[in-house]
Amino acid sequence: IRDEANIQECIQKTVDHFGGIDILINNASAISMTNTEDTSSKKFDLMSSINYRGTYLVTKYSIPHLKKADNPHVLNLSPPLHNILDPKWWKTCGTAYSISKYSMSLCAFGNSHEFSETNISFNC
Repeated sequence: IRDEANIQECIQKTVDHFGGIDILINNASAISMTNTEDTSSKKFDLMSSINYRGTYLVTKYSIPHLKKADNPHVLNLSPPLHNILDPKWWKTCGTAYSISKYSMSLCAFGNSHEFSETNISFNC
C-alpha cells in the first residue's frame, strides 16, 4: 500500500482477473493511538503513508476503472467528518492517528466533489 508501483500493479491484476472494478474499500490502516509526545516520527510517517497516502493513491488508480462500472462506489473506513470537532476523538485516539484517519475522510469528501459529474459514489 505504500509503494506506488505495487498499487498500480495490484489494480491492473484485479482488472485483468475480474474484468473491472465496481467497488473499492480502503481498509488498510496503521494504528498508533498515542499522544503527541509519545508518537515517534517513524510511527507518524507510517500512519501517514498507509492511511491517507495509500487511500489517495489506490483511489487515484482505481478511478479510471470505476468510471466504467455501472454502479461504482468507494468506501473509506474512516470517521464521519461531523465528528472532527469532538474532543473525545482527539483525546482518545491521539493527534497523529486522528489526522491520518480524518485525512482519509477528507479524501472521500474531496473526491465526491471532484468527481460529482461521474457516477462514482464516495463515502466514509
